[in-house]
Amino acid sequence: MTAVRRALRLTLVTGQRPGEVIGMHASEITDQWWTIPGEKTKNGKAHRVYLTELALALIGPLEAPDPDTGETKSTGFIFPCPHKKKKKPIQEGAMGYALRRGFEAKKFSVATFTPHDLRRTAVTHLARLKVPLEWRERIVNHLPKELDATYNLYEYDEEKETSMKRWEVKLLRILNQMSKSEAND
Repeated sequence: MTAVRRALRLTLVTGQRPGEVIGMHASEITDQWWTIPGEKTKNGKAHRVYLTELALALIGPLEAPDPDTGETKSTGFIFPCPHKKKKKPIQEGAMGYALRRGFEAKKFSVATFTPHDLRRTAVTHLARLKVPLEWRERIVNHLPKELDATYNLYEYDEEKETSMKRWEVKLLRILNQMSKSEAND
C-alpha cells in the first residue's frame, strides 16, 4: 500500500487533520499514543491522539535496520518524502493530488471527497456513536470554550481511548459490509 493511501486511511481512522497525519514522526509515538507537538497543530497546542490497533497497523514499525550499518534506528517520518536525501514528510498536497487522479481515472465508486472530508466523516460517526460533543472536540483538538479553556485542565485520555476503540469497531464493520457487497456484485 502506498504511503499516501496509508495516510488517507490514517486520517479517517484517527480523525486528525491531514497535514498533521502526513507529518507524523516516529518520535511522536509512545505505546498507543501519538503526541502531536504544538508547532504542528492548527491551534498551537500539543495534542494526544489514541492509536487503535488499526491505526498502529497503518503506521507500521517505528524502528528498522539501517541498510548501511544494520543498526536499528527510528524510521523517522511515517510518511517520508520519496526523495531519499530529503529528511521531510510527503507534501500534504500529495493526498489531494492522489484523490484527484483517482477520481479522474474513475477508480472510486463514491462521490468526490477531499482528505479533510475523511476527518469530517470520522467526527460524524463519533456523533452517531453517541460520543459526547466535549469528547469529540478533544479528540480532534478543537479549543474548548472560554470557561473550559481557562479552568479545565483534564486531558480526556480515557474518553479518547474509549471513543476511538468504538470508532474502530464501527469502521471495521462498515468495511466488512462493503467487502461482502463487492463480493456479491
